[in-house]
Amino acid sequence: MNKNRTSLLIVFLILSGRLCSGQTAGIDSLFEKLTKAAPEQQSEIYSSLAQEFIPHSFEKFTEYSQKAIDLAQETGNRKQEAAACFTAGTGHRRAGNYDTAYYYLSISLSIAKEIMDSSYTGQILRNIGYLYLDRGKYYDAYTCFSEDLGIAHALHDSLSILKGYQNMGIYYFLTGMQEKAIEYFIKVLDSGGRHIDNDLKLSLLINLSAAFGDLEKIDKAKQYLLEALDLALSQNDEYSLPTIYMNIGNVFKNKNEPDSALFYFKKSLEFSKKIQNAYKIADAYIHLGEVYFHKKDYEKSLQNLNEALIIAEKSGMKIKKAIAVYTLGMIEIEKKNYPAALGYYREALSIAESENARDLMKDLYYALYEACYAKGGYKSSIEYYKQHISLKDSIFTKAGNDKILELETRYKTEKKESEIRFLKETEELQSREINRQKTQKLYIIVISTFILITGVLIFNRFKLKQKQYKMELEKKNMDIEQKLLRSQMNPHFIFNSLNSIQSYISANNMFLAMSYLSKFARLMRLILDNTRKPYISLDNEINTLQLNMELEQIRFKNKFDFRIEVEEGIIPTEILIPPMLLQPYVENAIKHGLLNLEKKGLLTISYATRDNILICNIRDNGIGREAAARINGSQKTGHRSLGMEVTGERLNIMKKQTGENITAVITDLKDENNQPAGTNVELKIPYKTALKL
Repeated sequence: MNKNRTSLLIVFLILSGRLCSGQTAGIDSLFEKLTKAAPEQQSEIYSSLAQEFIPHSFEKFTEYSQKAIDLAQETGNRKQEAAACFTAGTGHRRAGNYDTAYYYLSISLSIAKEIMDSSYTGQILRNIGYLYLDRGKYYDAYTCFSEDLGIAHALHDSLSILKGYQNMGIYYFLTGMQEKAIEYFIKVLDSGGRHIDNDLKLSLLINLSAAFGDLEKIDKAKQYLLEALDLALSQNDEYSLPTIYMNIGNVFKNKNEPDSALFYFKKSLEFSKKIQNAYKIADAYIHLGEVYFHKKDYEKSLQNLNEALIIAEKSGMKIKKAIAVYTLGMIEIEKKNYPAALGYYREALSIAESENARDLMKDLYYALYEACYAKGGYKSSIEYYKQHISLKDSIFTKAGNDKILELETRYKTEKKESEIRFLKETEELQSREINRQKTQKLYIIVISTFILITGVLIFNRFKLKQKQYKMELEKKNMDIEQKLLRSQMNPHFIFNSLNSIQSYISANNMFLAMSYLSKFARLMRLILDNTRKPYISLDNEINTLQLNMELEQIRFKNKFDFRIEVEEGIIPTEILIPPMLLQPYVENAIKHGLLNLEKKGLLTISYATRDNILICNIRDNGIGREAAARINGSQKTGHRSLGMEVTGERLNIMKKQTGENITAVITDLKDENNQPAGTNVELKIPYKTALKL
């Protein structure tokens, strides 16, 4: 069984992998540095800790990478924020969390461009290109590699130029043009000279072996692999050895020599464990499981696949987990245990669908078709076969479109070069045929026209840049203003809640004070986390509102009840909205509408969607605005609602930023006798969906 396009690994991890698994200072040493570091240095240390924990604990990696990002944002160090997001992105890519990896790498790229760090921009583009290769989006990867190569040429960075050429070779390899790929790899290998470091040379040798292997020139592939092995051993490069042994094992697997394949896969596993690289350990276990499967040694196949599953679960490697589960299903098929096989296949398909791993999904649909057919479930088998064919056609169409785009780009480039050559030849012929006087006059006309056109173009370009700069500056100002407004919500809610705690302590009611304080701490953590982000999930917003209203119930001795209603079909975790827009309206409804009721009040919050608009209603059965205004007027407190004021400013800024019709409509409710029966606030907010690659 072969999940990849080729059984030999094409390598770009040697160039980028150490950015993820890092040659850092060691966990204990980093923790010691952390205790002595100033706040502005802690982000960098947390990034290093995150890199250290990638092979050991994906949970710790995510915790420390997020801390690195948070600290960089708090200290305002944009370069450290870019580095922390880069660490998070490369770590999630290694775990197979491609959407999350793209999210963090995109932020890192945006910051690198903002601070005009060209070298770092190229490095991030390179890794985004690798991410696109992981997902099979080859033309998008080609675009990133081209931009990276352009930056490398502009900086005269010889090593980055060579890496860029190698990446072009990888692109050609993965799009089926092995001869072109080999041409690039050998060009870099022969012309690089002193600029080629050992990492680059090793990856070139491994990639050459993969390209020749794909052309079924197994002996040539083996030759380059052995050369790579000699180089790695001579340099004591333990990081590269697992990949080399893995590829040698694949050569023998392709030659149907399972015992030799097992030997090299075990060597790959041995060195992967030595460097504690969870990704490569899981990969080695999966390959061992596949070879034992083909040898019909199902017991050993199960042992190795289960080991791979344990590591994949711990390190968050979803695609590796799906492949291992897929193979477990194949073992059950061989045992004719069709229900168990179907269970494994469906579990693997669920993971593949969540990660949009289309090639794997295609194979799993076909496996499910065969399993259902063998079991006698003909109706289900037909459905799976249709899905297999549909996805296969979709992948073929996408690949074809990418190929067309690439060919169009080449055609335009070649056509332009041809036109330039033709114009030069024509100009030379004309210069020989006309006399010097006419030539001089022509030169004057051409130069004058050129200067005029160039001047107009430069002037227009200057005006366009000025306009773009002004628009970007206005957008940044609005973003900063939104952050400032969100940050103002923290002291507003802290002040109100601390007043309640003070009242309980004054009344010597320690039980209620401690209960209230516990919930208050949870609410503060949510508010502090939410106000730092421009968008949060609807699920997070609902949890914050619910906890806040529970506190208000305790504070006002169950003076009111509340309920939260979400329209059927809405998935709260997939809808993103600005944080804490409803909170001031909820507080206003409780304070001015419900607390002055003689009976027990009811507050209802409902959510619905219409045409990409989230409709939020806050409805209370309180005394109404007119009665509340009279009470407030008689009290003469001089208090103004900071929350309502800040929210109004936020809504106005959001209108300017998005151009959307964002509204907040307050309606006075009446009963059958036309008497006040409460208030309804309806907010219409454009929402986003969770980011996907």
